[in-house]
Amino acid sequence: MGMGTLLGKEATSMDTGVLAPMPNGAFMLDGNGMFMTTEGEVVMTKINGIGWFTGKAMKSSARGACYFMTSAPKLASLNKTVGVWERESDENGDWSVKVWAWK
Repeated sequence: MGMGTLLGKEATSMDTGVLAPMPNGAFMLDGNGMFMTTEGEVVMTKINGIGWFTGKAMKSSARGACYFMTSAPKLASLNKTVGVWERESDENGDWSVKVWAWK
């Protein structure tokens, strides 16, 4: 769970996923997520990517793509947007993620 902004609106995000280890030590990621703005607008996401551990415990890096689905009129442009993202996690599991619209 985290806080951030989505198209300039403050939002809470939650996601869940499955990691599948690969023989080279990396992992494939498949998941689903949800953003909820402070105005109550909901955006669902489908998340795919690849990651790798970069240190002790939970320290890792991951990259991938995400797809958005919403019925919120003010956020409807997201329905035609593919996001590309990068995520960094520290040893404690604290993380940050950045998402860019692929245009």
